[in-house]
Amino acid sequence: MKSARHQAILDLIEQHPIDRQEDLLAHLREEGFDVTQATVSRDIRELQLVKTATADGRYRYVPASASGKVTHSPSRFEMIFRESVLKVDYAQQEAIARFGSDPRQYLTQTREILRDEHGVCAVQTEEVRWDKGPDGRMTLQAQPGTSKRWPADLVLIAMGFTGPEETLIQAYGLTQEARGRVVADNFMTVRRGVFAAGDMHIGQSLVVRAINEGQHAASACHAYLSAL
Repeated sequence: MKSARHQAILDLIEQHPIDRQEDLLAHLREEGFDVTQATVSRDIRELQLVKTATADGRYRYVPASASGKVTHSPSRFEMIFRESVLKVDYAQQEAIARFGSDPRQYLTQTREILRDEHGVCAVQTEEVRWDKGPDGRMTLQAQPGTSKRWPADLVLIAMGFTGPEETLIQAYGLTQEARGRVVADNFMTVRRGVFAAGDMHIGQSLVVRAINEGQHAASACHAYLSAL
């Protein structure tokens, strides 16, 4: 997934004069990559992208090697090594010593939480992989024959932002785009007088962007109410 995203970034900066992380983020999402600004920032560092002046006096991202700046360029082996080796700190070391192997499972999703008369008794999982769908979006696809049952008596759910809550969206009859974000023009939704901002409008991002969204949405609300 990271390798595909890195190649997409290199293709995008070659095709477009991108000079801001926000623009690169928007292009990646259009290409079907579900990424955050923090991910894009990390990718820029790993790819060693720098800004260079163009003939018209503007700036754009280019690989450091293309800008003439001297920098260390990791070999293919180094890149593979970075992507293949998992970080193990003291907590993982303790778990490995206790269970005999790394207990972390990647590209695995929970299909069912099983119960008995005492409560939770097991978790049913299956392995998944990232595939590009007909609409160009990267989605997780379950792999047949990989189902596994894990004995458990306690389940802790830790998950990030998965999209805006549907309750208000459905109650007001708002329109959503493919990623679940509410469609809005200058922060006003398809329902006159109803505005959207922050994660509901632009998706998962940084707190500072949410603050900025709130300020602009407030201005849009003020303009709307002043015109009534």
